[in-house]
Amino acid sequence: MERTTKALAEIAKHPATKTILKVADIALLAGASLTPGGAAVYEVSKIGLEKASKYVQQRNELRILDFHRNFLYRDGMPEEQLLTAELEEANFHALLNACVTDIEDEKTVPYANLTRAIALGKVSQPLRRHYIVSLRDIAWDHLDFLRRAYVVTKHPIIPPKGNLNLDPATLLTGNQPGSPKHLAVVSLDAKGFIDGVKLSDIGIKFVESCSNDEDLSPYAFGYQTWLPHECTIISLIGNQGIMFATQVQDELIRQRIKAKGIMTLTNEREPHIQTAIDWVCIITANGTPHSPELSAQLSGIINGKNSIQLVFEDGTSEDYVALVGSTAIPIRKKTQQIDITKAVSLLLQAVK
Repeated sequence: MERTTKALAEIAKHPATKTILKVADIALLAGASLTPGGAAVYEVSKIGLEKASKYVQQRNELRILDFHRNFLYRDGMPEEQLLTAELEEANFHALLNACVTDIEDEKTVPYANLTRAIALGKVSQPLRRHYIVSLRDIAWDHLDFLRRAYVVTKHPIIPPKGNLNLDPATLLTGNQPGSPKHLAVVSLDAKGFIDGVKLSDIGIKFVESCSNDEDLSPYAFGYQTWLPHECTIISLIGNQGIMFATQVQDELIRQRIKAKGIMTLTNEREPHIQTAIDWVCIITANGTPHSPELSAQLSGIINGKNSIQLVFEDGTSEDYVALVGSTAIPIRKKTQQIDITKAVSLLLQAVK
């Protein structure tokens, strides 16, 4: 602890103009040389309040503590990179003042994160005041909405229906006037954080500056993401195969795999089939004759890809024959859904 205090003191001796604050000075005054917890809580609230008394009243002690703790610490210890940083005194006081006078406790951590981002130079000079004022003005719910839109923008989110990515436009447009979502969009659009049907660049940078990594995780909003694989379903049994293929597609989606449509191949060579994906699922039926040319074409399609064959029984025989050199799974009427689930699970084993 003594070593850390001396290091902070040495950093604080470096020359700076009167309008610049060294983060090391703030850390010393806030008791950041101590390990968080116990005595540190006492020191931060005691010393920090003495220095910031003109900005806060007694009732804001906990908020001051939380602000400094989230600003100065990561994983329980001060960061050397942050302690050697500097930020404008006016900006620091504006952020601290906005934090302690804000009616929403939930925004304390975003204020601390924005202070940290500015000190580390992650926010350009022209945007700093705009971000400070914007964070002060927007409601917590609107910041949370912006984070949700960010997550949908940055990650391949599985939608309630279908096999495409959830589109940010579904959040940002078509909202009932006067609804919470509509009010959030109006507020964020006025700040320049929304550009039509998507987030603007400054909106993306703003939400990154105010958030921890876990705040911007899909799972923070109950979302699931697609696996980084796509599967083409190829049916070789005509219209009957489409029904089976739809069941397979539903199972792929349930297991977070994009199914990129259903193709139907015949014994005629179809050279224009495009499968620029890494998984292939072939649907056939036992007892159905296929030409050597079709087998050769299938072999070319699945070359280098993870593939599986689903061989549906035709009601006359329990035997099945694989058409190409990949795993074949029999799909029987009595256990059809169980067998489909098993087959898709085999595809998944390739990435586990």
